[in-house]
Amino acid sequence: NATPDKSTEDEWLTPDPVTYSVHITQLPYDAKVREVREVFEKNGCTITSTRFVYGRDTRKGHSEQSFRGVAFCDFPDKRSFDNALKLDKTQFPGHGRRMNVRPTKTHKELADIVEKREKMLEEKKFTADRSIQARGG
Repeated sequence: NATPDKSTEDEWLTPDPVTYSVHITQLPYDAKVREVREVFEKNGCTITSTRFVYGRDTRKGHSEQSFRGVAFCDFPDKRSFDNALKLDKTQFPGHGRRMNVRPTKTHKELADIVEKREKMLEEKKFTADRSIQARGG
């Protein structure tokens, strides 16, 4: 009579840890990590990490990575996370741009979005194919 391995069973039953992370867009391209952190810290947020999104500069003769105006900030608690979300649509200091601050999507949420989009595209293709067949094409 085999009994399940307790450590495996416990890992399976343990829910994913809660993560508090925001996705920030519309940041100025010349923004610095320090500046982004200061904006959130001045609004009651404790930050555990900040990540900037970089991409290759595609202009001819340029090969360096450039900031894309997108960042992620992680927080240790719900209070900081909620304070960060209050900054949505507020102006980044010294610039005319209004930041978008939204909860970061989980891997599962992103996978669900991709799956839903693929189904929608497949349905459109099916409908288009039927339309062509109905016209005798």
